[in-house]
Amino acid sequence: MNLEGPISQIKGVGDKRKEKFKKLRIESILDLLYYFPRDYEDLSRSQLFQDGQLGEKILVRVEARTKYSVNRQMWKLTVVDQEQTQAEIAFFSQDYLRGKIKEGSNYYLYGDLKAFRGRYQMANPRVYSLWEFKKVQGIRPIYPQQKGLKQFEFDQLIQRVLPELHGLEEVIPKPVRLKYTLLSRAASLKEIHQPTSYERLLEAKKRMVFEEFFILQLSVFYRQGYDTSQEGLPMKKINMGKILKEIPFPLTPGQARSLDEIIGSLTGGRAMRRLLQGDVGSGKTMVAMVAMAFCIENGYQCAMMAPTEILASQHYQSALDFFKPFSYRVALLTGKTKAKDRKEILEDLKAGKIDILLGTHALIQDDVAFKKLGLVITDEQHRFGVSQREKLLEKAKAVHSLVMTATPIPRTYAMASYGDLDVSFIDTMPPGRKPVQTTAVSRSDLKKALDFTRAQLMEGRQAYVVTPLIEENYQLDLESAIKTYHELKEEFKPFKVALMHGQLSSSEKESIMEDFYQHKIDLLVTTTVIEVGVNVPNANLMLVYDAQQFGLAQLHQLRGRVGRGDYQSYCILYNSSDSEKSWERMGIMQETTNGLLIAEKDLSLRGAGDFFGTRQSGASSFFIGDVLRDYPIFKEAQLEARRFFHRYKWDQVKETALAREIQRKESLISRT
Repeated sequence: MNLEGPISQIKGVGDKRKEKFKKLRIESILDLLYYFPRDYEDLSRSQLFQDGQLGEKILVRVEARTKYSVNRQMWKLTVVDQEQTQAEIAFFSQDYLRGKIKEGSNYYLYGDLKAFRGRYQMANPRVYSLWEFKKVQGIRPIYPQQKGLKQFEFDQLIQRVLPELHGLEEVIPKPVRLKYTLLSRAASLKEIHQPTSYERLLEAKKRMVFEEFFILQLSVFYRQGYDTSQEGLPMKKINMGKILKEIPFPLTPGQARSLDEIIGSLTGGRAMRRLLQGDVGSGKTMVAMVAMAFCIENGYQCAMMAPTEILASQHYQSALDFFKPFSYRVALLTGKTKAKDRKEILEDLKAGKIDILLGTHALIQDDVAFKKLGLVITDEQHRFGVSQREKLLEKAKAVHSLVMTATPIPRTYAMASYGDLDVSFIDTMPPGRKPVQTTAVSRSDLKKALDFTRAQLMEGRQAYVVTPLIEENYQLDLESAIKTYHELKEEFKPFKVALMHGQLSSSEKESIMEDFYQHKIDLLVTTTVIEVGVNVPNANLMLVYDAQQFGLAQLHQLRGRVGRGDYQSYCILYNSSDSEKSWERMGIMQETTNGLLIAEKDLSLRGAGDFFGTRQSGASSFFIGDVLRDYPIFKEAQLEARRFFHRYKWDQVKETALAREIQRKESLISRT
């Protein structure tokens, strides 16, 4: 069996199953082997009730004593463990088990341990007879739940592949494995899918985390070696005085430092590839404007691409205002640009009569040609695919590139995730900016929050209400955008209430946001589609329903939609959970408005999470590693990757298993 070959080689994978796996980005057998469990069930050893941790899962051998009905849906079972400690087990809608369990017989129970009034309890535990338990005993992998694919399918297919692992080629050089006492690739994959002990499993995890960092850093270094070794368009240092004097406020230390770093890259002889990260309102756009002025003074054109037409239009207006004293020629190109205007813009652009072109994806069309493009800027670059960014860079040779994001990214994570980019941080806010007042409320205070929202609307302000779901989901018991919209439409009469969510088309969302910007809408009920979007200075309040469902970095990003004007702004976090951890998280949001600090605390609070983290969603380039949690391993892997890169050119490794694994991982990320 060729482990690098298609998954259809495995017996039992037909066309239907193949398509299901493809949706998970699993196309080869190696993709399947690298689809790691999210957690494990420890069915290797049983405990007594008194030794278990309340609130956590426990495996316990019991003797069934008495059964009795509570109501039509629920029945209970009294059991004792091997020390005769009694517990009460509740079963909901599981009548079939009632006939299966015999009083006086022994069973294994696996489930969450609770206690009430001094008595141990469990609800709906898994029940195994003694002979059934022999079949499942051990440490069992739990794979991420996916629609249309069940746990046993992963188990079944992976068990068919594991015997073939002896032929798997290594991707980490032997001296490196010996230096850090890493298991082999084959042994690690076998241990991850078929653990023999937790100690051995942790060794396998360490190996795979190291491998992932090593492979991805090599990918970055080889790309960086090719992309930025080329000479950049030549630019010389100029007197910035006439540009800087037009800025309405002095640059903050973070802005000044970032600008120095950008100009250093522009004049350094190599093609700049730089990420500019800063909180909403930190002044990234102003830095970008000055950088564009620097390039124009050096005789080049600039392009700036934004993810939405409204954001592109706002950047266009900012550019018109900022560059007015310089008589620079500025144009806007979007999908809504009329054919006649578009033709004129393209002709002027090619003739060099336009200095700055701002727009959306329209900028990457084949017929958009520049006379002398020097700098490409992409705003909120994570909203664009890598290919889109690259297509804009292909408009000219050796063009400089600046990408901007307001998404709070921990420093170590940014350095790793954007390893092909130099990173600049704006970590100071402009003086005089009023911080958004943030308050967390419980169910009992929701009415007060709505009354406060009404008071703000009556003063002429506007507000957002954000919910985590589009349609109601009774299982999750969360507020939905549609349900909330209908409720608030009645609650806030006669104010104009509108609804926006991700299932609307781009044009529908743009139209709603334009109406909100024009104050034709007072209250906008929305999902997280407004996370990155239009600047509405009159919107000074955001109420987030079920705030506990969002990550802290995401809440901070949402909060950044308000506080853009002169009015005091507010963010109300409605926490519908009673858990202590959720209130701890809300407390962090109330304590600080520093996005970087929040991002660090968010990762620290989440910690290891599930055994292999939550990266299977593809939200990051990392699938099992976490730069914050595994930082010591990351540094080791980065060091070894750098040494390897300096020692071997791509031509020397391109036919090896290592090169194929780099390409497989890059392909996997590109399919995200």
